[in-house]
Amino acid sequence: MKRNLVSVLLMPALAGALSGCGILFGSVKPIEGKSEGYRFTAPSKADAEWKAVEQGEFEGGAEPLAPEVDVSDRSWQHQKTGAILSINSACRPRHAYSAEDLRQYTDLLFLGFSDLKSRQERRFPLQREDALETTAEARMDGVPVKFRAVVTRRGQCLYDLMYVAKPAKFESNASAFSSLVGSLRFDGDD
Repeated sequence: MKRNLVSVLLMPALAGALSGCGILFGSVKPIEGKSEGYRFTAPSKADAEWKAVEQGEFEGGAEPLAPEVDVSDRSWQHQKTGAILSINSACRPRHAYSAEDLRQYTDLLFLGFSDLKSRQERRFPLQREDALETTAEARMDGVPVKFRAVVTRRGQCLYDLMYVAKPAKFESNASAFSSLVGSLRFDGDD
C-alpha cells in the first residue's frame, strides 16, 4: 500500500505532539497514569475510512515511546486524506488541574509545531467542565498543517483531543473531530 505523505511525515512527529500532557521534562514524570473514567464514540463507527492507529506505529525516534504515558490513548488516521484524530488523558492524583491552566496545557500540545499562525480560541462547556478549543495553522517537520485541539479537565485528570490535517483537507474531516468531542462522556455523567 502506498504510504500517504501525511503519514510518513506526520506520524513520527505526532508521537510527541499527541502525547500532549505526557511530555517529559528532564527526569520528572509529569503524569502518574491514564484515565479509565471516560468513553467516546470512535470515528470509525460513522466512517470506515478512519482506521485506528496502533501504538507501535508511533515508535520512530531513537527510543521507543512508553505507551503508559507517551502516546495517545487512542488515535485514528483517515485513509483518504491522511488526517489524524486522537484522544489522550493524563492524571496526576496529587494535583487537580484547574480551568485556568487549560491554555498552558494546550501550549504543550504545540511544542512539535513551528511557525504557529492564525490561532483562534474559544472556551465552552464540555460535560459540565470548562474546555478550551484552539485552531491554528503551523508547520510540522516543515510540512504545513492545520490543527484543532480541545483540552478539558475532570478532577485529577486532563483530557486532550486533537485533529491534524493538511490545510486544504482540514474542513473535509472537521466534522469527525466535532463528533468525537461531542461524544466524550465522563463516567458518572449518564
